[in-house]
Amino acid sequence: MKWNTLKTAIMLIICLMVLSAGLTPVQAAVHDVQTAVQERTKEDIRKAWRAYIPTALKETNLFVRQPDVNAPFRFGQVKKEVLEDGLKAVNFVRYLAGLPDDIRLDYDLTEQQQAGAILLAHIGGDLNHEPTRPVSMPYDIYELGYAATSSSNLAAGYVNLYEAIMTGYMPEREPSNVPIVGHRRWILNPYMQTTMFGLAYNPDSYYGLYSTMYAFNADRDPYDIHFEYVAWPSAGYFPLEVFDPLDPWSVSLNTAIYDNTRTDKIIVKVTSERERDTRFWRLEQTDNDLWFGNFMNVETSFYGLDFAIIFRPGDIDQIQPGDRYHVQIDNLYMWNSDQPISLSYTTEFFQLASRIDLSTSRPHYMAIGDTYQLPVSGDPVSFTSSNPYVASVDENGLVTAHGFGYVRIDADDYFYRDDNAVYIQVESPLWTVSEWAEAEIKEAAIAGMMTKSPFYMNLTGPISRREFVNLVVDMLTAIQPEIWEEMEDVQPSPFADVHNLEQAILWAYENGLINGTGNGRFSPNDLITREQAATLLMRIYRYLGGEESGSVKASEPFADESQIAAWAKEAVQEAKAYSIMNGVSGNRFDPRGTYSREQTIVTLYRLYKQFR
Repeated sequence: MKWNTLKTAIMLIICLMVLSAGLTPVQAAVHDVQTAVQERTKEDIRKAWRAYIPTALKETNLFVRQPDVNAPFRFGQVKKEVLEDGLKAVNFVRYLAGLPDDIRLDYDLTEQQQAGAILLAHIGGDLNHEPTRPVSMPYDIYELGYAATSSSNLAAGYVNLYEAIMTGYMPEREPSNVPIVGHRRWILNPYMQTTMFGLAYNPDSYYGLYSTMYAFNADRDPYDIHFEYVAWPSAGYFPLEVFDPLDPWSVSLNTAIYDNTRTDKIIVKVTSERERDTRFWRLEQTDNDLWFGNFMNVETSFYGLDFAIIFRPGDIDQIQPGDRYHVQIDNLYMWNSDQPISLSYTTEFFQLASRIDLSTSRPHYMAIGDTYQLPVSGDPVSFTSSNPYVASVDENGLVTAHGFGYVRIDADDYFYRDDNAVYIQVESPLWTVSEWAEAEIKEAAIAGMMTKSPFYMNLTGPISRREFVNLVVDMLTAIQPEIWEEMEDVQPSPFADVHNLEQAILWAYENGLINGTGNGRFSPNDLITREQAATLLMRIYRYLGGEESGSVKASEPFADESQIAAWAKEAVQEAKAYSIMNGVSGNRFDPRGTYSREQTIVTLYRLYKQFR
């Protein structure tokens, strides 16, 4: 049966249900999940997100009155804004799934949910929906707490309710959660209308903070909502910030339409439509890798809805803006039909929040008193610093270094993603540097193209072959992080004077960036001459995709052109033409002169800027 025919049949069924209830079409206006996800734009989603941004995310004191998790077991009081942040997370993810995002807090459940959180925090170990009564806990509090734990999503170890929902309940990444995705399915229950949270802290427990979220509410009138399925991630546009490649996908089907007793032949086909490649996954119910690879399960227990198809295409790689995935589920059946049908939809991921555009996550070095403008894409809501006394950041993303130490700077960190932060080491420089090189060296340090701080080096001194190669590989890995993995597979050293652990040198040698000096030696402590540096830099230039040799027009020769070795002349001219390496005073190149550490960093930084 074609999908359009099926949709027509479904709408006829809905109309008959509406007429049998005695409602007119106007009275029977319903929220249609599939229409909601297909019609909204990226800007619609951004607008909704801004409406649901938490206000107490950085709050460290979550309580008006701290609950007592030991006798006499007082409920305490959670701050209103903390509860509301949890509610915002619930409504935001429901909006993303196309569901009504009008869930309210049921304050009549306050004591019940607090009792549940206190019960869990008092026990202090792993979570249990049916905990036994602690000897010291009165029966009435235990019974109230048990009512909460047996009807709620439970979480432990998260810093607040918002985090518990966004990084705990919704991802369902733990292997024990993957086959069922029960927390997610309760939150995305179409018939939910209210919820409530409990929160308690036990400093002597394993996890510290324990929370509950009432999940069994189903007060919404079923005539107020229409859906064939509820998917996570949903069809249409979906923000990449709230979904990880390791998260399972889920499609919960409406059992008023789909038969949840004939499921043994269901398969899922996923096709990627990405700028970098096109891939295909066929997922069957025998795929059972709970950690990283292909997984599929059909789950018919009651978690909000009692028909869920859960799957994960293995080895998706990092999700990028514009990535599209077409999902097709085959061999579904409608009730009272023997004809199998297919359900299909397409998800397109996009960047919701602003992002810090960096090519590497390694530390960036700054000197006290320096400033750095974060490279940010999108329209940021806020920037935060983990320690403003080390380095502060203003509303425009300008970082100022104040004192020695290590700091993390985030942009729009509402989704707790480590790939949208910059880590800065602030130093008090103990170095010598030429005035001409200082600005670019500081820029290179901030750019993250070095694994060691330049502020403690004698930068005016000559550079050795070992130091040169290490700086080269540092720069290349900042542009191409996959080189780190390649270095783990290098062959044993062919050089008598290079240890097998010097992977940067071995990788550079294997990739043709530098050669040995003959007789099975590399001579790592020999100094680099300027003509050697020009040759090596042009090899790096071409490794990164620069123009082939021979394309540079002849320029005014250096005054000491005759002293440049024949094997180096072309590279010297090209390095000059591409503004990678210049001469010295008096229009000389000084080919056999030594090359300094500061000259190396500056020329590598110029290459970095061309190719990052």
